[in-house]
Amino acid sequence: MNSKPGNQTKLVCSSFLFCGVVLINLFAAQIDAQRSRSRWQTLSGDAPRVIARGGFSGLLPDSSVDAYNLATQTSVAEVVLWCDVQLTKDGVGICFPDLNLANASTVQYAYPNGQKSYPVNGVTTQGWFTIDSTLRDLQNVALIRGILSRSDRFWREREITINI
Repeated sequence: MNSKPGNQTKLVCSSFLFCGVVLINLFAAQIDAQRSRSRWQTLSGDAPRVIARGGFSGLLPDSSVDAYNLATQTSVAEVVLWCDVQLTKDGVGICFPDLNLANASTVQYAYPNGQKSYPVNGVTTQGWFTIDSTLRDLQNVALIRGILSRSDRFWREREITINI
């Protein structure tokens, strides 16, 4: 065995390096064992939260009863339904996707003289608003697709969804 100082330094460095590699492998194995074996690739390993909002690509109007039913029937068990609540004149909350009822309903046909102006975020906005109508008034109004650039080929009217 050669006892030159350079060889001993190399042996100590090699031993130190070897021990470091062994420790890293031990820690990596322990961390891997602690990882979740869940099939969900979320940070917690739990099932993802699904939040359903809106219609179904022009087939179902946003916030319609049918859109909510479709979401609950085709999604995960604990789906969360998103509702943009608008209050009526009589204090009832309804699900409607916009402040202006004309943007996604047939209100302008049911009440052609019901248009009003209100300041919305500092801008005077004309339209039909839920605060001017009672729940009974809205019984005559149907939901339509809110994005008018979509084809009306699959469009169907739906009743306004009421959440009390």
